[in-house]
This record gives sequence, C-alpha cells and structure tokens, in this order.
Amino acid sequence: MENRVGLALGELGVALLGRLPGMAVALWVVAQAPGKILPLLIGVSVLLAIAISLLPIHITPTRNRLLAAGAVSGFMGTSTSIGGPPMALIYQHATGERVRANLSAYFLVSCILSLIGLAAIGHFGRSEMTASLWLLGPAIAGFVAGRWAIPLLGPNTLRPILLLLCTVAALGVLGEALFG
Repeated sequence: MENRVGLALGELGVALLGRLPGMAVALWVVAQAPGKILPLLIGVSVLLAIAISLLPIHITPTRNRLLAAGAVSGFMGTSTSIGGPPMALIYQHATGERVRANLSAYFLVSCILSLIGLAAIGHFGRSEMTASLWLLGPAIAGFVAGRWAIPLLGPNTLRPILLLLCTVAALGVLGEALFG
C-alpha cells in the first residue's frame, strides 16, 4: 500500500490511452494471422530496445513517450503476452516507489483489457483460464516475496533487475517461437 505514494495517475492514464490502439491492432493481427513470425519480431525488438537502453541516454516518462510505450505495450502484451518491456524501459530510471506503483496499476488494468479483447475474438477461453488459475499461486508467492525483498534493494539495483526481466521475457518468447 505504501507504493501508492509513487502513483502518477496522469501518466497512467496516458499510457492506458496509448494501449488501446496497440491492443486493437494486436487483436486484428491475432485474429488474422497467428504464427511464429510475430513472437520472433517482438522478441528481437525487445532485445534491441534493451541494448539501446544501455547507451548513456536518460529516458524520462513524458506524455508522448508514455503514449508510444502504451501503444507498443498494448500490441506486444495482447499479441504475445510480453507487454512489460516498453513500460519498464520508460520507467527504468525512476524511483522504486514510482516504478512499483505505476507498473502495477498499469498492468492490472491493461491485462484485464487485453483478456477481454482476446475473449471477444475467441482467443481466451476455458483452457486459458485454467492455465491462468495454475499461475495464481506463483503470482501470490511473487507478491509476498516482493514485499519482503523491497527493503533489501538499493537504489541502484532496480534498473538492472528491470533490464534482466525484460531480457528473460524476450528470450522466453523467442524460445517459445523457435522451439515450442
């Protein structure tokens, strides 16, 4: 609950507004052309974005960047389920409270929107719901572990962790596309 202090509702609204067109395009693509090329392109794009973020530039969450990151996140999250990297990269230099508050709120709302959209086109049904329920336990465990770990993380550890998680997500989607 203490993370609400870092919540920026204006930024959240802009990112969610950006998510809608990205999600709409993703729903159209998923309905028209499911295949392995999309996850490959997105996985490579995420790795490229991570490499760019390692350059000595400082990205701040401006209105236009949040709108663009929301759109890219909406497309990626709805089409391949890895919508986190664009938003995480936008917030990579923010304080821990700001990152946790804004990303948590963004993903809570945006994932529900994507699931509703996928259900509407017939790509989220009983089997996906069952798989989701199996992941509820690990999600709760991660939440509890995160509450315990927050005080242990120093101000210089959050960005490397965000970049590592984005890398793992990209490699996971690439592995699934290539070998799954």
